[in-house]
Amino acid sequence: MKIFQVFIPGDFIDAFAYRGRLLAIAADTSIHVLSMDKIATFAEAQVPSSIPMPDLLFARNNWMSDPKYRLFVRSPRIAAALLAASNALAEQNIECTTESIELCRIDLTPRSYHYPLDLNIYNGRLYIATEDGFYHQDFADWKSQIPQLDGALERRHDGHSTHTSAKYGTVNISCGSDGFLCALDEFQLRKSEQQDNVELLDDDDLIPSSSPGDRRLFKRFQPQEQAGMSFKSDWCNFDIVNYSDSTTLTLLTTEHDSKPEYKLEGQSALLQGFKSSTSLWDLPRSTDRPRTPDVEHDLIDHVFNADQTFYIHTVDGDFYSARMRYSDETGEPTLQSTIKLAGIRASGVCKTASVEYGMHLLKKRKKRTAVVVECFGELLVINDNGESVTLSDRPSRTVRTFPNSKQYQNLVVVARDDGLWLNTIFDDTFLKASELLEQVGEVFPRDGHLTAAQAEMIDLTSRHEIELEDDETDSENLDDFTADFE
Repeated sequence: MKIFQVFIPGDFIDAFAYRGRLLAIAADTSIHVLSMDKIATFAEAQVPSSIPMPDLLFARNNWMSDPKYRLFVRSPRIAAALLAASNALAEQNIECTTESIELCRIDLTPRSYHYPLDLNIYNGRLYIATEDGFYHQDFADWKSQIPQLDGALERRHDGHSTHTSAKYGTVNISCGSDGFLCALDEFQLRKSEQQDNVELLDDDDLIPSSSPGDRRLFKRFQPQEQAGMSFKSDWCNFDIVNYSDSTTLTLLTTEHDSKPEYKLEGQSALLQGFKSSTSLWDLPRSTDRPRTPDVEHDLIDHVFNADQTFYIHTVDGDFYSARMRYSDETGEPTLQSTIKLAGIRASGVCKTASVEYGMHLLKKRKKRTAVVVECFGELLVINDNGESVTLSDRPSRTVRTFPNSKQYQNLVVVARDDGLWLNTIFDDTFLKASELLEQVGEVFPRDGHLTAAQAEMIDLTSRHEIELEDDETDSENLDDFTADFE
């Protein structure tokens, strides 16, 4: 696992990567629209021997999690060139000025909103959660070189808003003691169908624009009684996980339908509504595959989920994980028994996230997942082998990962008091594998799926000393260790 960093000095409080841009909010609440392509070009100019790695890592880094990558690096010559380029880039500290990578600067109007507590961009719409309300800003065309604003800043909710999440046509707001609110079918894709069926929307479902002269209607955010307290939410398959605090999680199960015309951010499903709510700790437990004993609830001090994987941190400084699985027959969720993540210890956890950084060496089409852990005073990234690397040794204002993005799944953006740090995480396993296989006279497999014997020879799994008695035993051992990183 390698970490590549680009530093952008400035007084920034948050940043969000989206469609080739990095929208960075400054302390004066203005937005600097930065170009990821220009960031890559700047890095290539600073370290010419690193070409084409800056472009692959920062501008279009979805290639690393693509199965075609396995075929691409079968060539020892290509693998060796990329490995040399990545080594050259890793040895340099890249610092670029805002002026050299900026496309434009946006001052949102009205400028009455307070300090942003959270950001999100979904279907081209920027969402801002603040102390005095929840806002959105539309952009006319993200395909243009410089994105143009479409209308003024819209105030969608008047109350204190701490966090927002969005997927499957639904936008969620966490409002602390005011609870959890959501807008189903945010972009009104079902509106034409309802009108064709003479089933017009209720008046309470839509609200007029807050901007004078703007006749658009927007969905009203509706409170969900199942979640009376909410400081954040996240997605688990098609369901929503509401966090009342760092250890109290409620799974809000939903109903959805899918149609090609519903396509939003590459997804063709829309939520229809909510079915039930259940505490995470009250969900049925699977006993099909025994694991280490469940963690005592009194020892848990922090929980977070990355889609269907739940990571649990204890007061003793240990990490555990549990996988949520859904029945193929009934669709009902079941929580798998927890397993301890070997070699992972941390203290003072205050925030966590996940990031995908490559393909698994032995498991075809399986992505490698790392955990980003924000402790008091430092930021760590811990991969699925238990290897830990320090991203930052200073307190962070915000830490962002982009698990729902196609391009930036291995990107970690950190805002500190000295500026923005762009960290891209890269697994050079296949580059080393191709090079080493050539040295011993073996050919990289055509399907890119290395055998267990080849992996052992390359010594890329030595940290966990997997005992390879036979193919079946190896599969079972590896499944036990990597089950939660599927």
